[in-house]
Amino acid sequence: MVSKHLIKMPFFHSKIRALLTFMGVPNCGKRYMAELLVKADERLETFQAFQMDQYNDAFSTEQPFSSTIENDVVAFVQAHPKSLLFFEDIDKADTQVQLALSMLFSEAKPSTVDFSEVVVVMSTTRLSALLKRADLQTLFRQDPLQAHTFVMERLAQEEMSFNGNKERVFNAKLLSLLNEGALIPFNPLSLTALIKIGAHSLHTLSYQFNQQSGVQMEYKNIDTFISLLTLSLAPCLNARYIQTKLPETLFNGVYTLLKQRPKVTHITYTVSLKAKAFVRDALSNQPLLLKKIGKQQWRIRLEWSLHVKGNQANYTLKHAFYTKEQLHVNTQDALCISEVTFQDIAGQERVKEALREVLTLFKEPERLKHFSMLPPKGMILYGPAGMGKKLLARAFAHEADMPYIVLRDANLFDGAKIHKAYAQAYSSAPAIVILEDIDVQGITSEVISTMNVAPVIEELDALTQSFETPLFTIVSIAQKDDIPDALIKTGRLDICIEVPKLDMQARRFFIEEILKMPHDDNIDVERVVRYISGMGGDA
Repeated sequence: MVSKHLIKMPFFHSKIRALLTFMGVPNCGKRYMAELLVKADERLETFQAFQMDQYNDAFSTEQPFSSTIENDVVAFVQAHPKSLLFFEDIDKADTQVQLALSMLFSEAKPSTVDFSEVVVVMSTTRLSALLKRADLQTLFRQDPLQAHTFVMERLAQEEMSFNGNKERVFNAKLLSLLNEGALIPFNPLSLTALIKIGAHSLHTLSYQFNQQSGVQMEYKNIDTFISLLTLSLAPCLNARYIQTKLPETLFNGVYTLLKQRPKVTHITYTVSLKAKAFVRDALSNQPLLLKKIGKQQWRIRLEWSLHVKGNQANYTLKHAFYTKEQLHVNTQDALCISEVTFQDIAGQERVKEALREVLTLFKEPERLKHFSMLPPKGMILYGPAGMGKKLLARAFAHEADMPYIVLRDANLFDGAKIHKAYAQAYSSAPAIVILEDIDVQGITSEVISTMNVAPVIEELDALTQSFETPLFTIVSIAQKDDIPDALIKTGRLDICIEVPKLDMQARRFFIEEILKMPHDDNIDVERVVRYISGMGGDA
């Protein structure tokens, strides 16, 4: 696909031979692909990478980086006219640097250097979550021009916070130049590809280790062995991490062994039948495996045994098993997995039934697809404090099988944190953003007020909802009358569910819990239940 774009580039109206934009998640092979292009194209001789996070005027008090990058590029091309220039993470460069590059490679500015044989590749991780969506991937296959236009429009909307102000990530003239070139989306590497990367890295280090130490490394059941080592590195399953961490994980044990048993000259690794069965079952359903180690926070642990006899050492990978990372219900600034179910919440049956109706819109998408409708973007839970809104939101997340992130208190007044929360949830979608007690008061500009909902509205309006990767917002507030009108406009949070005062079933539950402690046997439970009508669970 990439080489096909290069062939078409004679129609590219610029002083350079070709311009490609590589987009995708970090460590998905963008730079490696650029390096392969040099090997595959006979007209290219040299590869040169520029780390664009090093060209940012925001952190410089000396010479502007806009002139520095121009000097660096010109000097390199003068020495290597048939080269591929790879600008890694172009979005991290200062916009003036981006402008300088756009002027350098476009016809707008004359140049003393011949760029006619130069291929320019710019990479970015922006919109990575969007590129993972099945509907956009389908659009790239069926109508690449429309997909290209859509992505370029979204890039133009990308913003970042700097010194409390929002700024555009990309310079407009650079985007105009990129729009003339080809846009290449990169999918995250598959498990199979990552396992192959791990195998190559381990073989390379094993050979180097043998040459330096004279110790022979032997791997039996090599495919199964590498697969287990790779999976044990979850959730950090990316090429760069696996390349460095997988050999390090294995050889740390080897170095320790040789310190204790310096006479060992041969080390063998074997895999037990139990461990083989585990990895076979895990890899037989890769979507389920990725769901477990990703959104459900399961980790894979390995259990080893070591037997040493003379100069021979044998490591056996005895067992592999899942372990669950424990995440606190109140965790902030991170995606959480809810263990709270509707059954754990006493009473509020009418509320739970309403929430189940909302859940069916996600679990039975045909209901909405029949009317050409998309999933809702969120809902508002309103009712007095202590009636279970927070627990109900978490139970909803559990029943929806979605991770969630919580914003509350001071974080509600920080637009940057709101944007970060949505970006994090979007990259892990399907996911839920919970905004707790948005009617809480805080001090902004020396004035006591409630939160400004504009950042939330901005995120909701920018959200491209889908059935495959929905992002759902749950807002809690005490009074229905205090719900900002802007939040409940059509296409935003147009579902409102009341969480009323506790019913008799819930009140009885709390009284029975209290009475598990030593108490007077003459207490009339039903009378107390009637007496505490109106009280909440935190009373």
